[in-house]
Amino acid sequence: MRRPCLIPMLVLLSWLIAPTRAAAQLGAIKKKATEQLPGQQPKPTGVKPAPKCDASTIVITTDVADRYLKSLAAGDAELAKLAKEPGEVGHYYTVYNQRQVIQRQKEDHRLHRRPAWESYHQRRKAIYQRLMKGDMKAQAELEALEQEVNPTLPSLPENAWESTRQGNARMDSVMLKAGGFSECDWKRIAGDPPTISYIVSNLVSNRAAAADNLKGVATAAEIKAVDPRLPELARALGYDYETAADRAQLAADSVMLEKEAKQPVLTGDPMTDCVNKASAEFMEKHKAEFEAASKKSDQTELMRLAQLQSKEAAKCSKAASDDDDD
Repeated sequence: MRRPCLIPMLVLLSWLIAPTRAAAQLGAIKKKATEQLPGQQPKPTGVKPAPKCDASTIVITTDVADRYLKSLAAGDAELAKLAKEPGEVGHYYTVYNQRQVIQRQKEDHRLHRRPAWESYHQRRKAIYQRLMKGDMKAQAELEALEQEVNPTLPSLPENAWESTRQGNARMDSVMLKAGGFSECDWKRIAGDPPTISYIVSNLVSNRAAAADNLKGVATAAEIKAVDPRLPELARALGYDYETAADRAQLAADSVMLEKEAKQPVLTGDPMTDCVNKASAEFMEKHKAEFEAASKKSDQTELMRLAQLQSKEAAKCSKAASDDDDD
């Protein structure tokens, strides 16, 4: 689960929580936002009692999933407003929003989603070329680039229970209205347990076991109804989900990167370029021998191959010397 919610969370049952990848843990943010801090008691004044809901509460359909996506978008817009407020309220939601943005950025980078990944790749190639030319500043720039695409998540402020409680209630109210849901509908969709989020979590992490894991929470028909909107819901809820298009892109990029790795890096310096080219050609020619020696941890064979590679590179010096003599 991704966002603050007015309805307090219970400890999630282990049989309902399918493991998700580390980049998808926006649910931890929600837990942080809604759990009561030690020594602090929420103020009950003005809190409306929870509605009494019966078996007629909403059934999850694809239309409901579409409306829930509208709710999530409205919640993001309200979050942006909360982040602009002064004091601890604004600070808390500013950090919360930063965490969501960073999580999505990391997911896009891991899955090579364009245009962000293409820009990163081209910048990295340019920096690496400068490194090969001996530019000492390039190493620091390379490290900065890696940090840029994989930044550390900022820590959420710890002492903002009352202000965030009110902010979370605002977000819930806006989201409920944006999707056209009643309070009982919302209690089932995003309450405890948060039905749609549970369905998405299980489809993302273990589709084959989703029906069994969700018994008592969602029907097979409801799981099927959510499936067509899985890519959009997974991203909106903060789950790291690979689509078929993502997998195809990763496979294509793997081939492209392998080809690039075989090409020598040209620096403009004849000697350096000659050595790089000779080394690349030697590695390609003796690839099977290197792999076999590495697999067996045969240090003697690896040393022999390295010496042969050095001899090939040394031919560049001899060729340059012959050119100077001429």
